[in-house]
Amino acid sequence: MVRYQNIIALLAGFLVSSCGADGVWGNAYQSLRMAVMGAPELEISRESVDKTPYAMITARIGKLPGAILVLAEQKGGANYWMSSNNISIITSSGRLIRTVGLDRDLNLVRIEGNDPLAYAPHRLEKKVQYSGYMEILRPAPDNFSIQCQLEPGEAEQITIAELRFDTIHMIENCRASTGWKFKNHYWVDPYDGFIWQSRQHFLKGVAPMTIRVLKPAA
Repeated sequence: MVRYQNIIALLAGFLVSSCGADGVWGNAYQSLRMAVMGAPELEISRESVDKTPYAMITARIGKLPGAILVLAEQKGGANYWMSSNNISIITSSGRLIRTVGLDRDLNLVRIEGNDPLAYAPHRLEKKVQYSGYMEILRPAPDNFSIQCQLEPGEAEQITIAELRFDTIHMIENCRASTGWKFKNHYWVDPYDGFIWQSRQHFLKGVAPMTIRVLKPAA
């Protein structure tokens, strides 16, 4: 487990050494809460990433400025990522399952049976359908069922912190019992199924969150 004080020190030092990142983290907490159209992406050097001792990701809601989060804990097959401003997101096999510290929070995503993202998605040969459950914590508690379909994707190359990755771009179409329809995107490693990048909806009426893995969890 990473101590909270260590996260603050790590991210402060990381942004001092990162290319083009000056001033970004100082406004990260506010930027996740405010609509800033057309904000630039975080520019992070691979050298800075390689020097950090912890697993790290970036998270960006819609066109808001991105934020850097460090792996604070692994528990029950889930990764708990934390920012220095105490915003957390929890992922499992690349799927966003919870947020903590936003004005509106996703409390739970649960897939019934086997989540296809957790079982060799890179080997998927045909569309697969499954059901699940979502729970919203704030502003008012709410929960609803979802029906989803994941389909095989096409090869696509992406760049994360100066490194290029060959991936399979997979699309997940979902429909909630409330009538809400949304589409999630996953960029999957063609060799081991690891999800390097994703764009996932987590609240109706809120832009999706893009997550990029800077340094994978061990």
